[in-house]
Amino acid sequence: MNRLGFRAEQFADAYARLTRVGNVASDPTLVTHLATLTIAGMPRPRSSCRLSRRRLPRCKARAASPIPRALLAWPDTRADWVRPGLVLYGLSPFASGTGADLGLRPVMTLQTEVIAVKDVRQGQTVGYGGAWRAARDTRMAVVAAGYGDGYPRSVESGTPLLVNGGARRSSGGCRWT
Repeated sequence: MNRLGFRAEQFADAYARLTRVGNVASDPTLVTHLATLTIAGMPRPRSSCRLSRRRLPRCKARAASPIPRALLAWPDTRADWVRPGLVLYGLSPFASGTGADLGLRPVMTLQTEVIAVKDVRQGQTVGYGGAWRAARDTRMAVVAAGYGDGYPRSVESGTPLLVNGGARRSSGGCRWT
């Protein structure tokens, strides 16, 4: 990516300098990002993988594996630590297929109960700051969940969810249709 870090030919010197710094742990972690794996059609980035395999036996460093796409497509890129990213949510890192196709499942869910059902007229707003406006008369379920329960404020209206097994979309922050 040429933002942070160093090139393969700089590894030995950079590692030696790092291990001489007094406030750095004696067993630093080597991290590789493999940033081009998010671009369709890009070849496998062999240089980072070769660097890890060739250099790590000569140093005490642990290695952190790259993005989920590499973890799934090239198991030999795995190391001491992994960075699973979006696969924690059961999502596929590939443009084609789903997380379920890969045997992925979310590690957590948010479950709650409907505490009220409201009729909202066309044009009325719902949520903080009137974030959602009813395009038509709508029957809306209100659930017992909010920001204090860990539901993030950043989640926008329209986020998919299940109500009694049926697909629905959220409206107005924590008030879901």
